Amino acid sequence: MRLAQLDHPLGNRISVVGGGGKSSLARALGAKKGLPVIELDAIYWLPGWKVRPSCETARIVRTTIESMPAGWICDGNYVSVIGGLAVGQADTVIWVNMPWRVVLWRVVLRSVRRAIDKRRICGDNYEEWSNFFGPDALWLWHLKNPSRQRRRGESLAKLVRDNTPVIRIDSPRELDRFYEVHELERTD
Repeated sequence: MRLAQLDHPLGNRISVVGGGGKSSLARALGAKKGLPVIELDAIYWLPGWKVRPSCETARIVRTTIESMPAGWICDGNYVSVIGGLAVGQADTVIWVNMPWRVVLWRVVLRSVRRAIDKRRICGDNYEEWSNFFGPDALWLWHLKNPSRQRRRGESLAKLVRDNTPVIRIDSPRELDRFYEVHELERTD
């Protein structure tokens, strides 16, 4: 995996992976570059928080990427479902690698905000208080799986082409700097 500096030039096929600000960053990149954003959460999750079958998810992602030859911004992970479909075809990978505590805090705050304002997320789903307090709550998953985030880099390294630059953002300060250097506007 070839790590690049925060100010590295960005391509037109960008995969944004990791956690702790990746979706907002993907939207900001899409707006700045005039490229469509592929939201993997919206593909993976069917209404009612039902999981789309893996083979169907992979087919949709492949078809979507192929239909956008001018470029795209892909927001999401799902390596166990789609393998290297996005990161393997990206000309730039941005790895938002925030500390575990930062990711956990942001997930909790985002989930509470979404449960209050009932904003649509992940396709046609909504954050409900029952989800927030349920056994499958995203914040609870992060709390129980701190090492999962650390291992993400190993999975990523296997899927990214050797010549593809990976911009790793390791802190909120670096994320702010990335927004500044690339003249991105925050929308959330």
